[in-house]
Amino acid sequence: MDNGPSAPVSGGSVAGELRPFYEDGYTLADEAEGERLGRWRALGGRGKAGHVAALCDRAGLSPATVVEIGCGDGALLAALSARGIGEVLDGFELSPKAAALARQKNLGRVRCV
Repeated sequence: MDNGPSAPVSGGSVAGELRPFYEDGYTLADEAEGERLGRWRALGGRGKAGHVAALCDRAGLSPATVVEIGCGDGALLAALSARGIGEVLDGFELSPKAAALARQKNLGRVRCV
């Protein structure tokens, strides 16, 4: 059974090898398709934010800081921000294109790297 890369290969890093895969998901020649996928990611972000809110309520948590590893275009962070979850929201993303899309949203409390 192949579970994907688990260690650096050929002197490179796993992150370096995965970067092109994620970059392709945010770089489309067809602008209309890119917008459609952006709406799809936003819808998914709102659904996931609902789950996060329910878990926080159930556990009695009110996090001051939220960190998302692999934040993509910031859809989940945007939805969490809209719900008032977290005073500071940080996102980390391998794809420079996706991180740039997240930063373009100007979400105030959200920082994406």
